[in-house]
Amino acid sequence: MAGLSPSSDHKITEKDIQWSDLILVMEAEHRAKNKEQFLYINLPKIDNLNIEDEYEFMDEELVEILKDKINFLFI
Repeated sequence: MAGLSPSSDHKITEKDIQWSDLILVMEAEHRAKNKEQFLYINLPKIDNLNIEDEYEFMDEELVEILKDKINFLFI
């Protein structure tokens, strides 16, 4: 897991992007920020999970929402 915020435990890097086949973001704004930050890289597909970014890190409700949405993507 990587984030865009300077306070993220792991800030997303060019190496992360190049390693990835798919990037999952919680909001459309996150997709735009990734595209803006990495203009010079051929980005993989970016899927928006449409989850408001209002949760604390590892919030139990957020973890359940993420599990449901991610499992649905890969069924």
